[in-house]
Amino acid sequence: MNYSEKTAVIPSGMAAVFLSLLLALFLIAVIIFQNKWMHYVNLQREEGDFGRK
Repeated sequence: MNYSEKTAVIPSGMAAVFLSLLLALFLIAVIIFQNKWMHYVNLQREEGDFGRK
């Protein structure tokens, strides 16, 4: 019983670690994308594309 319980626990723990890593990478990608998008919007604003309106 103990052996089967251990083999069942280990993959679920690995899956949890893998999912948390994927979530962290996704959040980092979203943050980087938002920073680049804000930088682009600020550049467009400085050029006057949005500022004149």
